[in-house]
Amino acid sequence: MTVLHSAPATASLKELSYLRDLCEYFSFFSVIESEKLEKPMKWGASNLVAHYKKHHLGRYEDDISKVKIHSLLKKALTLKDIAKNNVFKSGIEQETLKQILHKDMDFKDPFQDVQADRVTAYFQPQYCALTKTITGIEVIAHWSHPAYDRLSTTHFKHDTPEHIVHWVLFSCALSNAIQLHRHTLNIDPTIIYTYIIDASLLKSRHFASNVLEALKIFDIPLHTIALEISGKVDTPMSLEYIDNITTLMNCQVGLSLGNFGASDSPFDILADMPFTQIKLNTNFALTNSSIKKNQIISSIISMAKSLHLKVIANEIETEKQFAQLQHLGVDAAQGNFFHPPMTGEKLLTLLLDNTTTY
Repeated sequence: MTVLHSAPATASLKELSYLRDLCEYFSFFSVIESEKLEKPMKWGASNLVAHYKKHHLGRYEDDISKVKIHSLLKKALTLKDIAKNNVFKSGIEQETLKQILHKDMDFKDPFQDVQADRVTAYFQPQYCALTKTITGIEVIAHWSHPAYDRLSTTHFKHDTPEHIVHWVLFSCALSNAIQLHRHTLNIDPTIIYTYIIDASLLKSRHFASNVLEALKIFDIPLHTIALEISGKVDTPMSLEYIDNITTLMNCQVGLSLGNFGASDSPFDILADMPFTQIKLNTNFALTNSSIKKNQIISSIISMAKSLHLKVIANEIETEKQFAQLQHLGVDAAQGNFFHPPMTGEKLLTLLLDNTTTY
């Protein structure tokens, strides 16, 4: 790694010459630079790094003891680790993870019939409405098809029971994302990873304990995980539901109510389950927008905040839509306006960029 610190203008040419030698000699290294670097040096260094395809990780203030420099050093170490070890081909770790997740579950045999090897995890960042920086990442599992690319569970025709299909989707998403999550902790330890699970999984007796065991073994801080509940929640809730939710709550795993406003009546569910955030379906607010619709959305957001729930707006397609929902008071947003769902490699590139604003 090369640190470009501030230097007298007379030394700039010599410094640039050293940097060029490094670029030519080393096949891989990262660069961080001082905020107070002189303009000629800054311009020359930027172009040399781009020309030789090295990695510019960002800038720090001149006080080298400040938090910023430590963040940049962590990014440099993460990038080196990624370059040395392909994080998406850790077969041994993934096999270990699957063994933990499937332990004591009562539907092992049908797993063989489900085409789990076709499941791919995609990632969509969530942006803070105030700072416009990445505060969360949603993990989305899809079956990949040779002819039709990504397919949802509704396109998966199989005799396997539906709850097993949902379990395969979740376990494959987690095994694909867990190493990426570990690297994200070095880049920004406050980012929350949200996994979508079908409510039927909460009926499985060992769901929460297996998930928590897997996360602990892989050193994932549990407060950086949220589970977004989709599908129909049974009411009244069974003992398995209650046990799983209590176990997750006790370990600081967040619970998110998915697509709030899209189902018939989410209020009973909201009252019965200890959610930490809601995912707001924005189609209602953004289709044929009106003052009355805005008032309804604003009231929902006020209600959520009175319950200490974070509100994430989903499916944002335009800057105008984002501005409208910012004005209404959402905490964060995601959608194709920022980024469509992307592969793990593309997400890492985005996170390692020296800016994470959209």
